[in-house]
Amino acid sequence: MIKRVSVVPVLAVLGLAACGDSSPTAIEPPLDEVAFELVAEAALDANDQQGTPLPSLENLLRRTYKAIQAEGGHGQAVRLLKAGKPLNAIIAVLGPEVVDEALTGVDQALLLLDQRFAGKTLPDRMERVLNQAKTLAERGHAAVAAERYAGALSAALGSADLIRSLSSKYRARKAIERADLGFKAAKEAISVDPTDGEKATLKKAMRLLNLAKDAFKAKEYQKAWARARESAALSQKVLEGRSGG
Repeated sequence: MIKRVSVVPVLAVLGLAACGDSSPTAIEPPLDEVAFELVAEAALDANDQQGTPLPSLENLLRRTYKAIQAEGGHGQAVRLLKAGKPLNAIIAVLGPEVVDEALTGVDQALLLLDQRFAGKTLPDRMERVLNQAKTLAERGHAAVAAERYAGALSAALGSADLIRSLSSKYRARKAIERADLGFKAAKEAISVDPTDGEKATLKKAMRLLNLAKDAFKAKEYQKAWARARESAALSQKVLEGRSGG
């Protein structure tokens, strides 16, 4: 008898992740969009090397943990982290200036992208994403003016993620991370009484995930993104079957 397990939270994560790719399927984007993504990727690489890098939550948390260890502890930050308020903890440890740094990175990237795309008509998806990133950046600056630093940092991080999504390299990396998460969850879900169909599906999911990783290493980011999406879809199918959905 197949054991039913609760995998709804994982399914929700995978579903939201799919939405974050700004595409309803794993079909590769048209060639004109691929060309623009390469321009965006080059611009973002230049920004990271020559200016203030785009902020990321992972990097800020690493800096925060390192600072806490160096200080021998930080009671307020630890309490905030336990309370599920990582942005407030980051600001408590690194100071409000970390918000200005994050917004500077976003502003520089947006300026560089505007310069690279000047006089060109962007594909609809990229135009929409860029406008959303600019709107969030504006909200971030407004929040700083009102001394709402956590809200400002949230806006800066959201804008940075949108900007990164213009790069095929970033989209591929995130798709692989999600596919890997989905595969592990599905493998755990069928650890008891797996069916032949489930095993076959996950075997194919693993093969596609490996193809995605190989393509990423070869800098074939569009192919990596597509294969990772296909792998994630298979894992999600297994999870849905185990959740009765």
